[in-house]
Amino acid sequence: MLTFQRNPRRGVTKRSTAQLVLAQVGQSTGSPAATATWGPDYLQANDLVLAAMACGAGLSAPTTSGYTGLYTSGLRLGLYWKLMGTTPDQSVSFPGTINSGTVVAALGYRGIDPAIIFDVALTSVATSGSPNAPAITPATDDCYIAIFAGSNGLDASVGNVTNYVGIQNSADGATADATIAAFTTKLSGGAGASHDPPAWDAWASTNYNAVTVALRSLQGIWD
Repeated sequence: MLTFQRNPRRGVTKRSTAQLVLAQVGQSTGSPAATATWGPDYLQANDLVLAAMACGAGLSAPTTSGYTGLYTSGLRLGLYWKLMGTTPDQSVSFPGTINSGTVVAALGYRGIDPAIIFDVALTSVATSGSPNAPAITPATDDCYIAIFAGSNGLDASVGNVTNYVGIQNSADGATADATIAAFTTKLSGGAGASHDPPAWDAWASTNYNAVTVALRSLQGIWD
């Protein structure tokens, strides 16, 4: 089982920047479920998890309770979010489909404004070519930007996105495949200015769905 990377800087003070505290992917191929697991002591109350899935045979909501749908489209990309309570989760699971590739990617954040998590409405695109998440214009400074893309094709390496960090994985199913990527960056300032994420630099041309999300950081509203 793949595990989440732990950020050694887990403490949060009032004026600290939002921190990416976990970044990893779980996958299951030809199995009835796909799970991303990070275990105990990684999340705290008010940490945010964005969990996405792609599946060659159709999308499903997480079986882990408490997640809210943010975006779903066809077979290629489903995105869900959850703000952790006093007993944070240790994983997130999605139902899969036997013989179909199913992939899950989750990103976790600390220091996001729990009152207004999403700074502005997400932007999305469904098209073909080399996947490229769409531009977004934050309303406040210092947002985290999260970009997700999914396809029901197989691409073992999607490459990088300039000035972003992230995770990707693919699954080769007997009857259908899936590839997913979840990347993130932190803006400095940026209120009112369009931010246009670069494309993944090695993802082959494919039919894909992609979204861009702006997360409001406590730093942005305290500064």
